[in-house]
Amino acid sequence: MTLTFIIPGKPKAKGRPRVVPGRAFTPKATAAYEGLVALAAQAALPEGWTPLTGPVLLVVLAVQPRPKRLMRRKDPDGLIYSDRRPDLDNLVKAVSDGLDGIAWGDDGQVAVVQAVKTYAERGGLPRVEVWVQALLGPGQPGVTCISWARTALTRMAQARSDHADPLVIDQLASG
Repeated sequence: MTLTFIIPGKPKAKGRPRVVPGRAFTPKATAAYEGLVALAAQAALPEGWTPLTGPVLLVVLAVQPRPKRLMRRKDPDGLIYSDRRPDLDNLVKAVSDGLDGIAWGDDGQVAVVQAVKTYAERGGLPRVEVWVQALLGPGQPGVTCISWARTALTRMAQARSDHADPLVIDQLASG
């Protein structure tokens, strides 16, 4: 089964836990964002959905607001990679923690993550697009993502050797 949904608004990173003597707790802003993730996921659940068991694929596209410095005419209209904060791994962590008990039993089941952090298209809104899929099951051999990872690593090595600098994500779709 597959679950896809969009979390509206600016992507939020998982905050560091706060520690007081004998106790640790999640910051309020992080807990609120994880609640928003859960709400968006629950609204998109297909009928009869039960939390996935076994290894899971998580795909996250985090689209940040487009800064004014990228609004020049010469800048591309589509999505543009972001190299600024927040960190991509913390964005993914906030999403995966918000999906606990909804998409899967525990985020430890996530075996493959594909994540991209971008700025919005010209005129586009900030959001997080999420796709969750079981890796094993009818017609889904577990080697599919391993094969994909090997292909991606080969392409990355080739791009480095060609000194390619693919800036606009739309170019990836043609490859």
